[in-house]
Amino acid sequence: GTEVFPYDDQGHGSHCAGTTAGTGAPTYEHTGIAPQAQLVGVKVLDSGGSGSYAGVMMGMEWTVDKRHDFNIRAASMSLGGPGIIEMSSAEEESVARMANEMVRAGVALFIAAGNSAVSAQIGTPGSAEDVITVGALDKGEEPGIAIYSSQGPTEEGRIKPNIAFVGSNVMSVAFNTGTGYTDMSGTSMATPGAAGVAALMYQANPELSPFDIRNIMQETSEYRQCHHKGANEPCPETDLQVKPRQNNVYGHGEVRPHPAVMEAANQVYGFTDMVSV
Repeated sequence: GTEVFPYDDQGHGSHCAGTTAGTGAPTYEHTGIAPQAQLVGVKVLDSGGSGSYAGVMMGMEWTVDKRHDFNIRAASMSLGGPGIIEMSSAEEESVARMANEMVRAGVALFIAAGNSAVSAQIGTPGSAEDVITVGALDKGEEPGIAIYSSQGPTEEGRIKPNIAFVGSNVMSVAFNTGTGYTDMSGTSMATPGAAGVAALMYQANPELSPFDIRNIMQETSEYRQCHHKGANEPCPETDLQVKPRQNNVYGHGEVRPHPAVMEAANQVYGFTDMVSV
């Protein structure tokens, strides 16, 4: 559109942004994961929360084009649509392809798994190979998967999500109030939380690539055995595993922010051209 100043006519975006980078003002009770991290808002949906794939891809392309202007290192997309649409679209019109392009361009991309509650329901662009697809957990000492959280596999048979983060009853910004907070639930709420962890990891080590971010978050996650919240579906991949592996309910498990940030800080990179082949 033509707007140049930040605005929110729906509420979903403000809530997600506050989860990532909110200061918690004025009481500082509900701070975000990475308080005061810099935000770049790219609005691709209307006041009803709907939009077109073309509009979403325009926003993704803009993000890649402007990544150096604003030092965009990570992106959080709490949106998605039926994966079957990707199967019938031309490659150059593929949102999943554009998502992979964003990661290749240096932007760690977090995408909501969706709220369809059953298996084989992770659509596009959460089905893209290189993105970090996020499932939702309930709150608790050992939080389990939320009953609404969509599970894999994707339409290509890929295991998703990658990780899981708390998404139920998340307190964050109530849009257009100035001081208010409200709770929302969904994989939309889990995704910006995981993106906030990535912001902390980048602060700890700016040299990380999006693939480093993904791998570290996956490997430091706390494994959760494949089990559907409603116990309404089997988890055959668990029965076939000799050791813990990614599954279609929890992915690699629950994100553990502190170990992820510490591992990011400990990553040391060096290059030598002395190797001869």
